[in-house]
Amino acid sequence: MKKNKTIGILAFAEENGGGVTEFIRSIVENIEVKSDFNFIIYTNLNEKSFNSDDRIQIVKVTHNGSSIPKKIFRALSYIIPFIPTKFLLSKQEIEVFSESDYFYCPYISSYPHYFLKRPYFFTLHDLQEYYLYKFFTLKQHIIRRVLNKALLNQAAFVTCESKFVKNDIVNFFNIEEKKIKIFQAPPSLDYLNFSFNTKVSTQIKLKYNLPNKYFFYPAQFWKHKNHIRLVKAFHKLSISYGDIYLVFTGSEKNILLKLKNEIEVLGLKEKILFLGYIENEDMPYIYKNSLSLVMPSLFESISIPVFEALTLGVPVISSNVFGLKDQISRAGVLFDPKSTKNIYESLLLAVNNKELLKKNTKIGLSKMKKIRSNFKSDLNRLFRILINEF
Repeated sequence: MKKNKTIGILAFAEENGGGVTEFIRSIVENIEVKSDFNFIIYTNLNEKSFNSDDRIQIVKVTHNGSSIPKKIFRALSYIIPFIPTKFLLSKQEIEVFSESDYFYCPYISSYPHYFLKRPYFFTLHDLQEYYLYKFFTLKQHIIRRVLNKALLNQAAFVTCESKFVKNDIVNFFNIEEKKIKIFQAPPSLDYLNFSFNTKVSTQIKLKYNLPNKYFFYPAQFWKHKNHIRLVKAFHKLSISYGDIYLVFTGSEKNILLKLKNEIEVLGLKEKILFLGYIENEDMPYIYKNSLSLVMPSLFESISIPVFEALTLGVPVISSNVFGLKDQISRAGVLFDPKSTKNIYESLLLAVNNKELLKKNTKIGLSKMKKIRSNFKSDLNRLFRILINEF
Protein backbone atom coordinates (compact mmCIF):
# COMPACT_ATOMS: atom_id res chain seq x y z
CA MET A 1 0.00 0.00 0.00
CA LYS A 2 1.41 3.41 -1.00
CA LYS A 3 2.35 5.61 1.97
CA ASN A 4 0.76 9.07 2.10
CA LYS A 5 3.21 11.95 1.77
CA THR A 6 3.85 13.99 4.92
CA ILE A 7 4.39 17.74 5.14
CA GLY A 8 6.27 19.08 8.15
CA ILE A 9 5.07 22.49 9.36
CA LEU A 10 7.90 24.31 11.12
CA ALA A 11 6.66 26.35 14.08
CA PHE A 12 9.83 27.34 15.92
CA ALA A 13 8.79 30.95 16.53
CA GLU A 14 9.47 32.89 19.73
CA GLU A 15 6.52 33.62 22.02
CA ASN A 16 7.15 37.35 21.67
CA GLY A 17 7.97 37.18 17.98
CA GLY A 18 5.35 39.73 17.00
CA GLY A 19 3.32 39.33 13.81
CA VAL A 20 5.26 36.30 12.60
CA THR A 21 4.19 34.33 15.69
CA GLU A 22 0.56 35.20 15.03
CA PHE A 23 0.97 34.24 11.37
CA ILE A 24 2.22 30.79 12.39
CA ARG A 25 -0.69 30.32 14.80
CA SER A 26 -3.14 31.13 12.01
CA ILE A 27 -1.48 28.63 9.67
CA VAL A 28 -1.54 25.81 12.22
CA GLU A 29 -5.12 26.46 13.28
CA ASN A 30 -6.43 26.47 9.72
CA ILE A 31 -4.72 23.38 8.31
CA GLU A 32 -7.25 21.03 6.78
CA VAL A 33 -6.45 17.37 7.41
CA LYS A 34 -6.51 15.52 4.08
CA SER A 35 -6.83 11.81 3.46
CA ASP A 36 -4.17 11.79 0.75
CA PHE A 37 -1.39 13.52 2.70
CA ASN A 38 -0.41 14.02 6.34
CA PHE A 39 0.99 16.80 8.52
CA ILE A 40 3.42 17.01 11.40
CA ILE A 41 3.87 20.23 13.37
CA TYR A 42 7.42 20.67 14.67
CA THR A 43 7.89 23.11 17.53
CA ASN A 44 10.19 23.95 20.43
CA LEU A 45 10.29 21.77 23.51
CA ASN A 46 8.92 24.58 25.70
CA GLU A 47 6.36 25.92 23.22
CA LYS A 48 2.92 26.22 24.84
CA SER A 49 0.77 27.24 21.87
CA PHE A 50 0.73 23.79 20.26
CA ASN A 51 0.72 21.44 23.23
CA SER A 52 -2.11 19.32 21.87
CA ASP A 53 -3.98 18.99 18.61
CA ASP A 54 -6.44 16.19 17.96
CA ARG A 55 -6.17 16.65 14.20
CA ILE A 56 -2.41 16.70 13.63
CA GLN A 57 0.66 15.10 15.14
CA ILE A 58 2.82 17.54 17.13
CA VAL A 59 6.51 16.84 17.68
CA LYS A 60 8.59 18.80 20.21
CA VAL A 61 12.20 19.21 19.11
CA THR A 62 15.33 19.93 21.12
CA HIS A 63 17.77 22.00 19.08
CA ASN A 64 21.14 22.15 20.83
CA GLY A 65 22.75 24.71 18.56
CA SER A 66 26.06 24.27 16.75
CA SER A 67 29.76 24.37 17.43
CA ILE A 68 31.86 27.14 15.84
CA PRO A 69 33.15 24.84 13.05
CA LYS A 70 29.56 23.82 12.23
CA LYS A 71 28.45 27.46 12.17
CA ILE A 72 31.22 28.26 9.71
CA PHE A 73 30.32 25.28 7.52
CA ARG A 74 26.65 26.22 7.71
CA ALA A 75 27.49 29.72 6.45
CA LEU A 76 29.53 28.21 3.61
CA SER A 77 26.60 25.98 2.65
CA TYR A 78 24.55 29.08 1.85
CA ILE A 79 27.20 30.20 -0.63
CA ILE A 80 28.09 26.73 -1.98
CA PRO A 81 24.70 24.97 -2.08
CA PHE A 82 25.94 21.61 -3.37
CA ILE A 83 28.18 20.70 -0.45
CA PRO A 84 26.82 18.00 1.94
CA THR A 85 25.01 19.46 4.96
CA LYS A 86 23.27 16.59 6.75
CA PHE A 87 26.05 16.33 9.34
CA LEU A 88 25.05 19.82 10.56
CA LEU A 89 22.10 18.09 12.25
CA SER A 90 22.42 15.56 15.08
CA LYS A 91 21.38 11.93 14.58
CA GLN A 92 18.40 12.61 16.84
CA GLU A 93 17.32 15.60 14.73
CA ILE A 94 17.67 13.64 11.49
CA GLU A 95 15.55 10.85 12.96
CA VAL A 96 12.87 13.28 14.18
CA PHE A 97 12.56 15.00 10.81
CA SER A 98 12.83 11.81 8.76
CA GLU A 99 9.06 11.31 8.89
CA SER A 100 8.44 14.38 6.71
CA ASP A 101 8.85 14.26 2.93
CA TYR A 102 8.28 18.00 2.49
CA PHE A 103 8.45 21.12 4.65
CA TYR A 104 6.70 24.45 4.97
CA CYS A 105 8.47 27.17 6.95
CA PRO A 106 6.19 30.19 7.64
CA TYR A 107 9.19 32.46 8.25
CA ILE A 108 12.83 32.88 7.20
CA SER A 109 14.95 29.99 8.44
CA SER A 110 17.16 27.25 7.04
CA TYR A 111 16.45 24.77 9.86
CA PRO A 112 16.15 21.90 9.06
CA HIS A 113 14.81 21.78 5.49
CA TYR A 114 17.75 23.49 3.79
CA PHE A 115 20.24 21.05 5.32
CA LEU A 116 18.10 17.97 4.62
CA LYS A 117 17.78 18.98 0.94
CA ARG A 118 14.08 18.13 0.90
CA PRO A 119 11.47 20.05 -1.11
CA TYR A 120 10.12 23.02 0.80
CA PHE A 121 8.49 26.40 0.48
CA PHE A 122 8.68 29.27 2.93
CA THR A 123 7.15 32.67 3.58
CA LEU A 124 9.31 35.74 3.15
CA HIS A 125 7.49 38.44 5.13
CA ASP A 126 9.51 41.47 4.09
CA LEU A 127 12.84 42.89 2.92
CA GLN A 128 12.83 45.98 5.08
CA GLU A 129 16.62 46.08 5.28
CA TYR A 130 16.62 47.50 1.75
CA TYR A 131 14.46 50.43 2.88
CA LEU A 132 15.62 51.09 6.45
CA TYR A 133 19.30 50.47 5.81
CA LYS A 134 20.58 52.26 8.93
CA PHE A 135 18.39 50.20 11.23
CA PHE A 136 20.55 47.13 10.51
CA THR A 137 24.22 46.43 11.19
CA LEU A 138 26.56 45.43 8.38
CA LYS A 139 26.61 41.89 9.79
CA GLN A 140 22.80 41.74 9.73
CA HIS A 141 22.72 42.98 6.14
CA ILE A 142 25.18 40.28 5.04
CA ILE A 143 23.40 37.47 6.92
CA ARG A 144 19.95 38.43 5.63
CA ARG A 145 21.16 38.81 2.04
CA VAL A 146 23.07 35.50 1.96
CA LEU A 147 20.40 33.49 3.80
CA ASN A 148 17.50 34.83 1.73
CA LYS A 149 19.34 34.19 -1.52
CA ALA A 150 20.20 30.61 -0.51
CA LEU A 151 16.64 29.83 0.63
CA LEU A 152 15.06 31.38 -2.48
CA ASN A 153 17.34 29.51 -4.86
CA GLN A 154 16.72 26.10 -3.27
CA ALA A 155 13.00 26.50 -2.44
CA ALA A 156 10.33 24.87 -4.57
CA PHE A 157 8.61 28.25 -4.40
CA VAL A 158 8.17 31.14 -1.97
CA THR A 159 5.07 32.84 -0.59
CA CYS A 160 4.64 36.45 0.53
CA GLU A 161 1.72 38.51 1.77
CA SER A 162 1.55 41.38 -0.70
CA LYS A 163 2.33 42.51 -4.25
CA PHE A 164 4.78 44.94 -2.70
CA VAL A 165 6.96 42.11 -1.31
CA LYS A 166 6.56 40.05 -4.48
CA ASN A 167 8.02 42.94 -6.49
CA ASP A 168 10.88 43.24 -3.99
CA ILE A 169 11.76 39.55 -4.33
CA VAL A 170 11.82 39.86 -8.12
CA ASN A 171 13.84 43.08 -8.11
CA PHE A 172 16.37 42.30 -5.37
CA PHE A 173 16.91 38.58 -6.03
CA ASN A 174 16.00 38.15 -9.70
CA ILE A 175 13.49 35.40 -8.90
CA GLU A 176 10.93 34.47 -11.56
CA GLU A 177 7.45 35.75 -10.80
CA LYS A 178 5.87 32.32 -11.29
CA LYS A 179 7.92 31.04 -8.35
CA ILE A 180 6.29 33.60 -5.99
CA LYS A 181 2.79 33.05 -4.59
CA ILE A 182 0.88 35.81 -2.77
CA PHE A 183 -0.79 34.33 0.27
CA GLN A 184 -2.50 36.24 3.09
CA ALA A 185 -3.50 34.67 6.39
CA PRO A 186 -6.37 35.91 8.56
CA PRO A 187 -5.86 36.38 12.31
CA SER A 188 -5.90 33.39 14.64
CA LEU A 189 -9.10 31.81 15.96
CA ASP A 190 -9.00 34.06 19.03
CA TYR A 191 -10.15 36.81 16.66
CA LEU A 192 -12.16 34.88 14.08
CA ASN A 193 -14.35 33.21 16.72
CA PHE A 194 -14.49 36.16 19.11
CA SER A 195 -17.80 36.92 20.79
CA PHE A 196 -17.94 39.98 23.06
CA ASN A 197 -18.90 39.26 26.67
CA THR A 198 -19.59 42.29 28.88
CA LYS A 199 -18.65 40.51 32.11
CA VAL A 200 -15.35 39.26 30.69
CA SER A 201 -14.66 42.71 29.25
CA THR A 202 -15.02 44.26 32.71
CA GLN A 203 -12.66 41.63 34.14
CA ILE A 204 -10.06 42.38 31.44
CA LYS A 205 -10.29 46.12 32.17
CA LEU A 206 -9.64 45.45 35.84
CA LYS A 207 -6.89 42.93 35.14
CA TYR A 208 -4.86 45.42 33.08
CA ASN A 209 -6.13 48.60 34.78
CA LEU A 210 -7.37 49.91 31.43
CA PRO A 211 -8.78 53.45 31.15
CA ASN A 212 -12.14 54.18 29.52
CA LYS A 213 -10.64 55.91 26.46
CA TYR A 214 -7.37 54.89 24.84
CA PHE A 215 -5.56 54.36 21.57
CA PHE A 216 -3.98 50.94 21.22
CA TYR A 217 -0.60 50.10 19.67
CA PRO A 218 0.45 46.41 19.97
CA ALA A 219 4.04 46.19 18.70
CA GLN A 220 7.52 45.28 19.79
CA PHE A 221 9.72 48.25 20.65
CA TRP A 222 11.85 48.12 17.52
CA LYS A 223 13.12 51.33 15.92
CA HIS A 224 10.98 51.10 12.80
CA LYS A 225 7.81 50.83 14.91
CA ASN A 226 8.07 54.62 15.38
CA HIS A 227 6.85 54.84 18.99
CA ILE A 228 8.54 58.17 19.69
CA ARG A 229 6.74 60.15 16.97
CA LEU A 230 3.46 58.63 18.12
CA VAL A 231 4.19 59.73 21.70
CA LYS A 232 4.92 63.29 20.53
CA ALA A 233 1.67 63.40 18.55
CA PHE A 234 -0.25 61.97 21.49
CA HIS A 235 1.22 64.63 23.78
CA LYS A 236 -0.31 67.33 21.61
CA LEU A 237 -3.68 65.53 21.68
CA SER A 238 -3.56 65.10 25.46
CA ILE A 239 -3.41 68.86 25.99
CA SER A 240 -7.02 69.13 24.76
CA TYR A 241 -8.20 65.62 25.69
CA GLY A 242 -6.92 64.84 29.16
CA ASP A 243 -9.13 61.77 29.56
CA ILE A 244 -7.54 59.86 26.63
CA TYR A 245 -4.63 57.44 27.14
CA LEU A 246 -2.16 55.51 25.01
CA VAL A 247 -1.67 51.75 25.56
CA PHE A 248 1.38 49.77 24.39
CA THR A 249 2.08 46.05 24.44
CA GLY A 250 5.36 44.31 23.66
CA SER A 251 8.33 42.85 25.51
CA GLU A 252 9.39 45.34 28.19
CA LYS A 253 13.04 44.32 27.95
CA ASN A 254 13.13 45.86 24.45
CA ILE A 255 11.76 49.28 25.44
CA LEU A 256 14.09 51.93 24.06
CA LEU A 257 15.72 54.22 26.63
CA LYS A 258 15.07 57.15 24.27
CA LEU A 259 11.36 56.35 24.35
CA LYS A 260 11.29 56.26 28.14
CA ASN A 261 13.14 59.59 28.29
CA GLU A 262 10.70 61.19 25.81
CA ILE A 263 7.72 60.10 27.88
CA GLU A 264 9.38 61.49 31.01
CA VAL A 265 10.23 64.84 29.40
CA LEU A 266 6.69 65.28 28.02
CA GLY A 267 5.14 64.42 31.38
CA LEU A 268 3.17 61.47 30.01
CA LYS A 269 4.09 58.75 32.53
CA GLU A 270 0.52 58.66 33.85
CA LYS A 271 -1.03 58.74 30.36
CA ILE A 272 0.88 55.91 28.68
CA LEU A 273 0.45 52.30 29.80
CA PHE A 274 2.93 49.50 29.09
CA LEU A 275 1.06 46.20 29.38
CA GLY A 276 3.91 43.87 28.41
CA TYR A 277 2.98 40.42 27.13
CA ILE A 278 -0.78 39.79 26.81
CA GLU A 279 -2.49 36.40 26.93
CA ASN A 280 -3.95 35.47 23.52
CA GLU A 281 -7.50 35.21 24.82
CA ASP A 282 -7.31 38.68 26.42
CA MET A 283 -6.06 40.57 23.40
CA PRO A 284 -9.38 40.89 21.47
CA TYR A 285 -10.94 42.69 24.45
CA ILE A 286 -8.08 45.19 24.58
CA TYR A 287 -8.70 45.92 20.90
CA LYS A 288 -12.50 46.16 21.31
CA ASN A 289 -12.34 48.55 24.26
CA SER A 290 -9.99 50.96 22.47
CA LEU A 291 -10.91 54.07 20.49
CA SER A 292 -8.90 52.60 17.62
CA LEU A 293 -5.76 50.75 16.65
CA VAL A 294 -2.96 53.15 15.77
CA MET A 295 -0.17 51.82 13.53
CA PRO A 296 2.58 54.45 13.02
CA SER A 297 5.22 51.99 11.72
CA LEU A 298 7.86 53.21 9.27
CA PHE A 299 7.80 49.87 7.47
CA GLU A 300 5.32 47.02 7.13
CA SER A 301 4.90 44.69 4.20
CA ILE A 302 1.63 43.78 5.86
CA SER A 303 0.45 44.20 9.45
CA ILE A 304 -1.10 41.40 11.50
CA PRO A 305 -2.51 43.87 14.10
CA VAL A 306 -4.30 45.71 11.27
CA PHE A 307 -5.96 42.46 10.17
CA GLU A 308 -6.84 41.69 13.81
CA ALA A 309 -8.47 45.11 14.28
CA LEU A 310 -10.37 44.91 10.98
CA THR A 311 -11.65 41.43 11.87
CA LEU A 312 -12.99 42.72 15.20
CA GLY A 313 -14.58 45.81 13.65
CA VAL A 314 -12.15 48.13 15.46
CA PRO A 315 -11.25 51.42 13.70
CA VAL A 316 -7.76 51.66 12.21
CA ILE A 317 -5.57 54.74 11.82
CA SER A 318 -2.29 53.87 10.20
CA SER A 319 0.89 54.81 8.46
CA ASN A 320 0.54 55.02 4.67
CA VAL A 321 3.90 53.40 3.87
CA PHE A 322 4.76 50.43 1.66
CA GLY A 323 2.36 47.46 2.04
CA LEU A 324 0.10 49.18 4.58
CA LYS A 325 -1.46 51.50 2.02
CA ASP A 326 -2.73 48.58 -0.09
CA GLN A 327 -3.62 46.45 2.93
CA ILE A 328 -5.87 49.09 4.47
CA SER A 329 -7.03 51.13 1.47
CA ARG A 330 -10.45 52.61 2.33
CA ALA A 331 -10.82 50.53 5.51
CA GLY A 332 -8.95 53.03 7.68
CA VAL A 333 -7.43 56.49 8.07
CA LEU A 334 -3.91 56.85 6.66
CA PHE A 335 -1.16 59.28 7.67
CA ASP A 336 2.49 60.10 7.00
CA PRO A 337 4.44 58.35 9.80
CA LYS A 338 7.35 60.81 9.55
CA SER A 339 5.04 63.75 10.31
CA THR A 340 4.16 64.18 13.99
CA LYS A 341 1.60 66.78 12.89
CA ASN A 342 -0.05 64.33 10.49
CA ILE A 343 -0.20 61.60 13.17
CA TYR A 344 -1.79 64.09 15.59
CA GLU A 345 -4.41 65.12 13.02
CA SER A 346 -5.33 61.46 12.49
CA LEU A 347 -5.67 60.86 16.24
CA LEU A 348 -7.88 63.93 16.41
CA LEU A 349 -9.99 62.65 13.52
CA ALA A 350 -10.46 59.33 15.30
CA VAL A 351 -11.75 61.17 18.37
CA ASN A 352 -14.13 63.51 16.54
CA ASN A 353 -15.37 61.74 13.38
CA LYS A 354 -17.15 58.60 14.54
CA GLU A 355 -19.22 58.32 11.37
CA LEU A 356 -16.15 58.10 9.14
CA LEU A 357 -14.61 55.42 11.35
CA LYS A 358 -17.87 53.46 11.37
CA LYS A 359 -17.95 53.52 7.57
CA ASN A 360 -14.31 52.38 7.42
CA THR A 361 -14.87 49.46 9.80
CA LYS A 362 -17.70 48.14 7.59
CA ILE A 363 -15.30 48.11 4.64
CA GLY A 364 -12.70 46.36 6.82
CA LEU A 365 -15.10 43.65 7.96
CA SER A 366 -16.02 42.92 4.32
CA LYS A 367 -12.34 42.75 3.38
CA MET A 368 -11.51 40.28 6.15
CA LYS A 369 -14.53 38.10 5.35
CA LYS A 370 -13.17 37.61 1.84
CA ILE A 371 -9.65 36.74 3.07
CA ARG A 372 -11.06 34.30 5.61
CA SER A 373 -13.33 32.53 3.12
CA ASN A 374 -10.43 31.89 0.71
CA PHE A 375 -7.75 31.03 3.25
CA LYS A 376 -8.11 27.29 3.79
CA SER A 377 -8.46 26.54 0.08
CA ASP A 378 -5.45 28.75 -0.73
CA LEU A 379 -3.32 27.01 1.90
CA ASN A 380 -4.37 23.58 0.71
CA ARG A 381 -3.58 24.59 -2.89
CA LEU A 382 -0.01 25.48 -1.88
CA PHE A 383 0.47 22.09 -0.21
CA ARG A 384 -0.81 20.30 -3.33
CA ILE A 385 1.55 22.28 -5.59
CA LEU A 386 4.46 21.24 -3.37
CA ILE A 387 3.52 17.55 -3.44
CA ASN A 388 2.39 17.25 -7.05
CA GLU A 389 5.16 19.27 -8.70
CA PHE A 390 8.18 18.55 -6.50
